Amino acid sequence: MAWCSQDRRCKRLQLQDLLIAPMQHCMKLPLLLKDIKKYTENNEEKNLITDLVKQVENSLRDLDDKIKWLKDFERLQDLQKRIIWPSVLDLEPKTFIPECLKANLSKQPCERLLASPKRHLLYEGVLTLMENSNKGTELNLFLFDDMLLITKLKKSLSRKKLSTEAPFGVKNVDSPSFVVQRQPMPLDRLILKDLTAADFSSTGLKYAFVVVQTTRFGQITAVYTFQASNETMKKAWIQKLRAATDKWKYELASRFISRRKSSASSTSTTASRRSSVKSESDDSRLQPSTSVRSRGELQRASSHRLRSSVNGVIEARKWESLDGQGRLPP
Repeated sequence: MAWCSQDRRCKRLQLQDLLIAPMQHCMKLPLLLKDIKKYTENNEEKNLITDLVKQVENSLRDLDDKIKWLKDFERLQDLQKRIIWPSVLDLEPKTFIPECLKANLSKQPCERLLASPKRHLLYEGVLTLMENSNKGTELNLFLFDDMLLITKLKKSLSRKKLSTEAPFGVKNVDSPSFVVQRQPMPLDRLILKDLTAADFSSTGLKYAFVVVQTTRFGQITAVYTFQASNETMKKAWIQKLRAATDKWKYELASRFISRRKSSASSTSTTASRRSSVKSESDDSRLQPSTSVRSRGELQRASSHRLRSSVNGVIEARKWESLDGQGRLPP
Protein backbone atom coordinates (compact mmCIF):
# COMPACT_ATOMS: atom_id res chain seq x y z
CA MET A 1 0.00 0.00 0.00
CA ALA A 2 2.91 2.32 0.72
CA TRP A 3 4.28 1.60 -2.75
CA CYS A 4 0.92 2.40 -4.35
CA SER A 5 0.66 5.69 -2.50
CA GLN A 6 3.95 6.78 -4.08
CA ASP A 7 2.42 6.61 -7.56
CA ARG A 8 2.01 9.98 -9.28
CA ARG A 9 -1.61 9.27 -10.11
CA CYS A 10 -2.46 9.19 -6.39
CA LYS A 11 -1.37 12.84 -6.04
CA ARG A 12 -0.06 12.11 -2.52
CA LEU A 13 -3.49 10.96 -1.37
CA GLN A 14 -3.95 8.06 1.03
CA LEU A 15 -6.39 5.18 0.59
CA GLN A 16 -9.01 6.78 2.85
CA ASP A 17 -8.93 9.93 0.74
CA LEU A 18 -9.47 7.92 -2.43
CA LEU A 19 -12.31 5.86 -0.97
CA ILE A 20 -14.26 8.93 0.05
CA ALA A 21 -13.99 10.51 -3.42
CA PRO A 22 -17.07 8.70 -4.88
CA MET A 23 -19.12 9.88 -1.91
CA GLN A 24 -18.03 13.45 -2.52
CA HIS A 25 -19.09 13.18 -6.16
CA CYS A 26 -22.53 11.90 -5.11
CA MET A 27 -22.99 14.88 -2.81
CA LYS A 28 -22.51 17.19 -5.79
CA LEU A 29 -25.30 15.61 -7.84
CA PRO A 30 -28.17 17.74 -6.40
CA LEU A 31 -26.22 20.93 -7.12
CA LEU A 32 -25.50 19.77 -10.65
CA LEU A 33 -29.17 18.98 -11.28
CA LYS A 34 -30.26 22.34 -9.91
CA ASP A 35 -27.85 24.10 -12.27
CA ILE A 36 -29.28 22.11 -15.17
CA LYS A 37 -32.78 23.16 -14.13
CA LYS A 38 -31.83 26.85 -14.41
CA TYR A 39 -31.08 26.46 -18.11
CA THR A 40 -34.11 24.27 -18.87
CA GLU A 41 -37.03 25.96 -20.60
CA ASN A 42 -39.51 23.07 -20.92
CA ASN A 43 -41.85 22.94 -17.92
CA GLU A 44 -42.25 19.17 -18.07
CA GLU A 45 -38.50 18.72 -18.00
CA LYS A 46 -38.25 21.14 -15.07
CA ASN A 47 -40.79 19.14 -13.10
CA LEU A 48 -38.94 15.97 -13.98
CA ILE A 49 -35.64 17.45 -12.75
CA THR A 50 -37.32 18.65 -9.53
CA ASP A 51 -38.58 15.15 -8.79
CA LEU A 52 -35.16 13.75 -9.61
CA VAL A 53 -33.48 16.18 -7.19
CA LYS A 54 -35.82 15.06 -4.39
CA GLN A 55 -35.07 11.41 -5.08
CA VAL A 56 -31.32 12.01 -5.09
CA GLU A 57 -31.48 14.00 -1.84
CA ASN A 58 -33.52 11.23 -0.16
CA SER A 59 -31.03 8.63 -1.35
CA LEU A 60 -28.10 10.67 -0.03
CA ARG A 61 -29.90 11.12 3.29
CA ASP A 62 -30.47 7.39 3.58
CA LEU A 63 -26.85 6.73 2.66
CA ASP A 64 -25.68 9.17 5.33
CA ASP A 65 -27.86 7.43 7.93
CA LYS A 66 -26.44 4.04 6.95
CA ILE A 67 -22.87 5.31 7.21
CA LYS A 68 -23.61 6.78 10.63
CA TRP A 69 -25.19 3.52 11.77
CA LEU A 70 -22.15 1.58 10.54
CA LYS A 71 -19.79 3.82 12.51
CA ASP A 72 -21.92 3.44 15.64
CA PHE A 73 -22.02 -0.33 15.24
CA GLU A 74 -18.24 -0.49 14.80
CA ARG A 75 -17.94 1.59 17.96
CA LEU A 76 -20.16 -0.88 19.83
CA GLN A 77 -18.10 -3.83 18.57
CA ASP A 78 -14.90 -2.15 19.70
CA LEU A 79 -16.41 -1.32 23.09
CA GLN A 80 -17.71 -4.86 23.55
CA LYS A 81 -14.18 -6.23 23.18
CA ARG A 82 -12.92 -3.89 25.91
CA ILE A 83 -15.71 -4.43 28.44
CA ILE A 84 -14.90 -7.01 31.13
CA TRP A 85 -17.85 -8.67 32.86
CA PRO A 86 -16.89 -10.12 36.28
CA SER A 87 -18.11 -13.59 37.07
CA VAL A 88 -20.65 -14.29 39.79
CA LEU A 89 -17.83 -15.49 42.05
CA ASP A 90 -16.06 -12.14 41.70
CA LEU A 91 -19.26 -10.23 42.40
CA GLU A 92 -20.39 -12.40 45.33
CA PRO A 93 -17.39 -14.25 46.82
CA LYS A 94 -19.52 -15.72 49.62
CA THR A 95 -21.94 -17.38 47.23
CA PHE A 96 -21.81 -21.18 47.36
CA ILE A 97 -21.75 -22.79 43.93
CA PRO A 98 -21.47 -26.57 43.43
CA GLU A 99 -18.32 -27.75 41.72
CA CYS A 100 -20.28 -29.15 38.80
CA LEU A 101 -21.56 -25.64 37.94
CA LYS A 102 -18.45 -23.52 38.51
CA ALA A 103 -17.09 -24.15 35.03
CA ASN A 104 -20.37 -23.14 33.39
CA LEU A 105 -20.78 -20.06 35.60
CA SER A 106 -17.21 -18.81 35.26
CA LYS A 107 -18.21 -16.55 32.35
CA GLN A 108 -21.11 -14.18 31.99
CA PRO A 109 -23.61 -14.88 29.19
CA CYS A 110 -23.92 -11.11 28.63
CA GLU A 111 -20.39 -10.70 27.25
CA ARG A 112 -21.88 -10.11 23.78
CA LEU A 113 -24.69 -7.93 24.97
CA LEU A 114 -23.54 -4.56 23.68
CA ALA A 115 -22.92 -5.17 19.97
CA SER A 116 -26.55 -5.29 18.90
CA PRO A 117 -27.63 -3.78 15.56
CA LYS A 118 -30.55 -2.07 17.29
CA ARG A 119 -28.55 -0.56 20.18
CA HIS A 120 -27.04 2.92 20.07
CA LEU A 121 -24.40 4.53 22.26
CA LEU A 122 -25.71 7.98 23.15
CA TYR A 123 -23.16 9.38 25.59
CA GLU A 124 -20.13 8.43 27.67
CA GLY A 125 -17.89 10.08 30.20
CA VAL A 126 -16.18 10.01 33.59
CA LEU A 127 -18.07 10.72 36.82
CA THR A 128 -17.21 10.37 40.49
CA LEU A 129 -19.32 8.03 42.60
CA MET A 130 -19.61 9.41 46.14
CA GLU A 131 -19.56 7.06 49.13
CA ASN A 132 -20.42 7.34 52.83
CA SER A 133 -16.88 8.35 53.74
CA ASN A 134 -17.13 11.35 51.39
CA LYS A 135 -14.56 9.67 49.21
CA GLY A 136 -15.19 9.38 45.52
CA THR A 137 -14.40 6.67 42.99
CA GLU A 138 -13.94 7.64 39.38
CA LEU A 139 -16.12 5.55 37.12
CA ASN A 140 -16.72 5.44 33.39
CA LEU A 141 -20.40 5.58 32.42
CA PHE A 142 -21.84 4.51 29.07
CA LEU A 143 -25.36 5.66 28.25
CA PHE A 144 -27.15 3.52 25.66
CA ASP A 145 -30.64 4.00 24.29
CA ASP A 146 -32.00 1.30 26.62
CA MET A 147 -29.64 1.10 29.62
CA LEU A 148 -26.92 2.78 31.67
CA LEU A 149 -23.67 0.85 32.18
CA ILE A 150 -21.33 1.71 35.06
CA THR A 151 -17.71 0.59 34.64
CA LYS A 152 -14.27 1.31 36.00
CA LEU A 153 -11.00 1.70 34.16
CA LYS A 154 -8.81 -1.38 34.50
CA LYS A 155 -6.14 -0.95 37.14
CA SER A 156 -3.30 -2.05 34.89
CA LEU A 157 -3.72 1.15 32.84
CA SER A 158 -2.76 4.57 34.01
CA ARG A 159 -5.44 7.18 34.44
CA LYS A 160 -3.49 9.55 32.20
CA LYS A 161 -3.91 7.26 29.23
CA LEU A 162 -7.64 8.00 29.06
CA SER A 163 -8.49 11.52 27.96
CA THR A 164 -11.62 12.71 29.75
CA GLU A 165 -11.87 15.73 27.49
CA ALA A 166 -11.88 13.70 24.26
CA PRO A 167 -14.91 14.39 22.06
CA PHE A 168 -17.71 11.89 22.08
CA GLY A 169 -17.31 8.98 19.66
CA VAL A 170 -13.55 9.37 19.18
CA LYS A 171 -11.62 6.16 19.78
CA ASN A 172 -8.75 6.28 22.21
CA VAL A 173 -5.41 5.25 20.85
CA ASP A 174 -4.57 3.14 23.91
CA SER A 175 -7.89 1.22 23.75
CA PRO A 176 -8.38 0.90 27.53
CA SER A 177 -10.40 -1.87 29.11
CA PHE A 178 -13.30 -1.32 31.50
CA VAL A 179 -14.58 -3.58 34.27
CA VAL A 180 -18.30 -3.58 34.94
CA GLN A 181 -18.94 -2.39 38.50
CA ARG A 182 -22.72 -2.56 38.71
CA GLN A 183 -25.38 -4.46 36.83
CA PRO A 184 -26.78 -2.60 33.81
CA MET A 185 -29.63 -0.28 34.71
CA PRO A 186 -32.64 -0.33 32.37
CA LEU A 187 -33.71 3.21 31.61
CA ASP A 188 -37.35 2.45 32.39
CA ARG A 189 -36.28 1.49 35.95
CA LEU A 190 -34.22 4.62 36.52
CA ILE A 191 -35.19 7.72 38.54
CA LEU A 192 -33.10 10.88 38.16
CA LYS A 193 -32.83 13.58 40.82
CA ASP A 194 -30.94 16.83 40.34
CA LEU A 195 -29.18 18.26 43.40
CA THR A 196 -28.32 21.87 44.02
CA ALA A 197 -25.49 23.33 46.06
CA ALA A 198 -27.93 24.02 48.91
CA ASP A 199 -28.63 20.29 49.22
CA PHE A 200 -24.98 19.68 50.07
CA SER A 201 -24.23 22.88 51.96
CA SER A 202 -22.81 20.93 54.90
CA THR A 203 -20.45 18.77 52.87
CA GLY A 204 -19.55 21.28 50.20
CA LEU A 205 -20.33 18.84 47.38
CA LYS A 206 -20.98 20.48 44.00
CA TYR A 207 -22.18 19.45 40.56
CA ALA A 208 -23.91 16.30 41.85
CA PHE A 209 -27.01 14.36 40.90
CA VAL A 210 -28.61 11.11 42.11
CA VAL A 211 -29.66 8.04 40.12
CA VAL A 212 -32.10 5.65 41.80
CA GLN A 213 -32.54 2.13 40.46
CA THR A 214 -35.80 0.27 41.02
CA THR A 215 -37.30 -3.06 40.04
CA ARG A 216 -40.53 -3.62 38.14
CA PHE A 217 -42.19 -4.12 41.53
CA GLY A 218 -41.16 -0.63 42.67
CA GLN A 219 -38.44 -1.81 45.05
CA ILE A 220 -35.41 0.48 45.35
CA THR A 221 -32.30 -1.64 44.85
CA ALA A 222 -29.54 0.97 44.53
CA VAL A 223 -28.88 4.68 44.94
CA TYR A 224 -25.92 6.33 43.19
CA THR A 225 -24.70 9.87 43.85
CA PHE A 226 -22.54 11.05 40.96
CA GLN A 227 -20.42 14.17 40.90
CA ALA A 228 -19.30 15.86 37.68
CA SER A 229 -16.17 17.93 37.25
CA ASN A 230 -18.09 21.09 36.32
CA GLU A 231 -21.60 22.45 35.87
CA THR A 232 -21.53 22.03 32.09
CA MET A 233 -20.80 18.30 32.33
CA LYS A 234 -23.49 17.86 34.97
CA LYS A 235 -26.12 19.56 32.80
CA ALA A 236 -25.05 17.50 29.81
CA TRP A 237 -25.44 14.22 31.72
CA ILE A 238 -28.83 15.20 33.16
CA GLN A 239 -30.10 16.27 29.75
CA LYS A 240 -28.91 13.09 28.05
CA LEU A 241 -30.29 10.85 30.80
CA ARG A 242 -33.71 12.50 30.81
CA ALA A 243 -34.03 12.47 27.04
CA ALA A 244 -32.96 8.83 26.76
CA THR A 245 -35.22 7.76 29.65
CA ASP A 246 -38.30 9.49 28.24
CA LYS A 247 -37.68 8.12 24.75
CA TRP A 248 -37.17 4.55 25.99
CA LYS A 249 -40.30 4.65 28.17
CA TYR A 250 -42.32 5.97 25.24
CA GLU A 251 -40.98 3.21 23.00
CA LEU A 252 -41.88 0.52 25.53
CA ALA A 253 -45.38 1.97 25.90
CA SER A 254 -45.80 2.00 22.11
CA ARG A 255 -44.68 -1.62 21.91
CA PHE A 256 -47.13 -2.60 24.65
CA ILE A 257 -50.03 -0.83 22.91
CA SER A 258 -49.17 -2.42 19.55
CA ARG A 259 -49.02 -5.87 21.16
CA ARG A 260 -52.41 -5.30 22.80
CA LYS A 261 -53.89 -4.19 19.49
CA SER A 262 -52.44 -7.17 17.64
CA SER A 263 -53.66 -9.61 20.29
CA ALA A 264 -57.12 -8.00 20.25
CA SER A 265 -57.27 -8.16 16.46
CA SER A 266 -56.16 -11.78 16.46
CA THR A 267 -58.76 -12.61 19.10
CA SER A 268 -61.51 -10.89 17.09
CA THR A 269 -60.35 -12.64 13.93
CA THR A 270 -60.45 -16.01 15.67
CA ALA A 271 -63.91 -15.29 17.07
CA SER A 272 -65.21 -14.21 13.65
CA ARG A 273 -63.76 -17.35 12.10
CA ARG A 274 -65.43 -19.51 14.72
CA SER A 275 -68.75 -17.74 14.24
CA SER A 276 -68.53 -18.09 10.47
CA VAL A 277 -67.68 -21.78 10.79
CA LYS A 278 -70.59 -22.26 13.19
CA SER A 279 -73.01 -20.42 10.91
CA GLU A 280 -71.82 -22.49 7.96
CA SER A 281 -72.36 -25.69 9.92
CA ASP A 282 -75.81 -24.53 10.99
CA ASP A 283 -76.66 -23.63 7.43
CA SER A 284 -75.42 -26.98 6.26
CA ARG A 285 -77.69 -28.68 8.76
CA LEU A 286 -80.63 -26.48 7.86
CA GLN A 287 -79.99 -26.40 4.12
CA PRO A 288 -78.32 -29.61 3.05
CA SER A 289 -76.98 -30.13 -0.40
CA THR A 290 -79.03 -31.63 -3.26
CA SER A 291 -77.51 -35.06 -2.94
CA VAL A 292 -78.00 -35.13 0.82
CA ARG A 293 -81.56 -33.83 0.48
CA SER A 294 -82.52 -36.46 -2.11
CA ARG A 295 -80.97 -39.22 -0.03
CA GLY A 296 -82.93 -38.06 3.03
CA GLU A 297 -86.15 -37.92 1.12
CA LEU A 298 -85.64 -41.49 -0.11
CA GLN A 299 -84.97 -42.70 3.42
CA ARG A 300 -88.06 -40.94 4.78
CA ALA A 301 -90.23 -42.34 1.93
CA SER A 302 -89.01 -45.89 2.49
CA SER A 303 -89.53 -45.64 6.26
CA HIS A 304 -93.04 -44.30 5.65
CA ARG A 305 -93.87 -47.22 3.36
CA LEU A 306 -92.49 -49.66 5.91
CA ARG A 307 -94.60 -48.15 8.72
CA SER A 308 -97.72 -48.13 6.57
CA SER A 309 -97.23 -51.77 5.55
CA VAL A 310 -96.64 -52.86 9.15
CA ASN A 311 -99.70 -50.97 10.32
CA GLY A 312 -101.73 -52.57 7.53
CA VAL A 313 -100.64 -56.05 8.58
CA ILE A 314 -101.51 -55.34 12.22
CA GLU A 315 -104.94 -53.99 11.34
CA ALA A 316 -105.64 -56.97 9.06
CA ARG A 317 -104.78 -59.44 11.83
CA LYS A 318 -107.03 -57.53 14.21
CA TRP A 319 -110.00 -57.79 11.83
CA GLU A 320 -109.30 -61.48 11.23
CA SER A 321 -109.46 -62.19 14.96
CA LEU A 322 -112.80 -60.43 15.52
CA ASP A 323 -115.81 -62.59 16.20
CA GLY A 324 -119.12 -62.12 14.61
CA GLN A 325 -120.15 -59.31 16.95
CA GLY A 326 -117.05 -57.25 16.15
CA ARG A 327 -115.27 -57.98 19.48
CA LEU A 328 -111.76 -59.28 20.04
CA PRO A 329 -111.61 -62.71 21.61
CA PRO A 330 -110.73 -62.90 25.31
